Amino acid sequence: MRVLLIDVNCKQGSTGKIVYDLYSELNRMSHTTAICYGRGPVVNESNITKISSDWEMYLHALLTRLTGLTGYFSPLATRKLIKTLETFKPDIVHIHDPKTYYMNIGALVKYLKKHSIKTVWTFHSEFMYTGKCGHAYDCEKWKTECGNCPQLREYPSSWFFDFTRKMHRDKKALFKDFNNLTIVTPSQWLAERVRKSFLAEKDIRVINNGVNGEIFRPRAYDHLKERHGISDEKIVLAVAPGLMDERKGGRKVLELAERFRGEQVKFILIG
Repeated sequence: MRVLLIDVNCKQGSTGKIVYDLYSELNRMSHTTAICYGRGPVVNESNITKISSDWEMYLHALLTRLTGLTGYFSPLATRKLIKTLETFKPDIVHIHDPKTYYMNIGALVKYLKKHSIKTVWTFHSEFMYTGKCGHAYDCEKWKTECGNCPQLREYPSSWFFDFTRKMHRDKKALFKDFNNLTIVTPSQWLAERVRKSFLAEKDIRVINNGVNGEIFRPRAYDHLKERHGISDEKIVLAVAPGLMDERKGGRKVLELAERFRGEQVKFILIG
């Protein structure tokens, strides 16, 4: 089987590491696998292609801020991606994070639909069913139609214009007749969110992110308790990159810790 993986990163960042792990495992299983990615250093390995230049990525980011549109630019990178699709001829395309300024999302989807290529799309955020938001917070406009976005300055940021209604409608139109599609989410929570969107009738499946059992396994930990001054307290552990970012909830953990001040509870934050 020939599988093409598409992501913003390769071998770095959360999704970039996932994509490279998939590439390595599929190759080990004797499949023919390729990666197309948009940002970061060049990876000189078989069938791995960086499609976007740094200057085109920065231009895409600037145009997003100026116009309010995101995922509509990067013509050269998109052409390189389409060319790779034409030459590699994948049986399956597996898309991960498409939103970070490195391709024209509509052009890719139209190509996949035109050539009836089976597609797996792993949603790592809410971006593909909202006007532009990776995380909608408490806003529920995406359930009907976006517009007058309360998070216009949130990533991906717009300085002037609100085109979230147009982008929401465009995404809805793109997915309408996208039949060779399976949507994967890494959590039940996100799957339920997708089922409340315009993608409700699609094939939606939950596949949790894998864990490296050689690293994360039961082992002696008394030395860690000694290092961190832990005796018989209850432990609350919070782990995330960029933990203090509003989306990651680190500040909420600190607020919770304040409520337990003086109790036999220790909060450990790792970020």
